[in-house]
Amino acid sequence: MMITIGLFITISLLFIQNKARINLLLYAVIVLALFECILCFLQAMGFVKSPNRYFKVTGSWLNPNVTAMFLAMALPVFFVFLKNMVLLT
Repeated sequence: MMITIGLFITISLLFIQNKARINLLLYAVIVLALFECILCFLQAMGFVKSPNRYFKVTGSWLNPNVTAMFLAMALPVFFVFLKNMVLLT
């Protein structure tokens, strides 16, 4: 499911020229990344069971590498968001 959302965001960014809509998609990436982080923390603490029996923390995917790639992609988006928030204040 998360892969489908990621593909949707990527394709949308390629075709949307309106800055407000691009910002909305970037906010969606940040929200999804925060959700993924919370899920990983809950799996690490044992509150949520990982769907993979070999890895304790996998996020919403079966492979922890996909979770790491998504979070690595979302991190620069989050830093740009923080930079823009600091410049606005």
